[in-house]
Amino acid sequence: VPIQMPTLDRKNPQQTIDHANTVIRAALAPGDPSSQDYKVAAQAQQIKMQALAFKAKHQGNNLDIQG
Repeated sequence: VPIQMPTLDRKNPQQTIDHANTVIRAALAPGDPSSQDYKVAAQAQQIKMQALAFKAKHQGNNLDIQG
């Protein structure tokens, strides 16, 4: 099944993080993920880490507190 790999959206890194999480969950969803599934999940994880780093650098480490 073709999967659209996320790309870093500098205007909305959270969207990239959410997309990467979706790809990771989909890749690891099979009961016995293949080596290709793990490869796709690892690539999405790397993109997620880039987005998290970009978000932290440009928005600080402030947590959204909702009450």
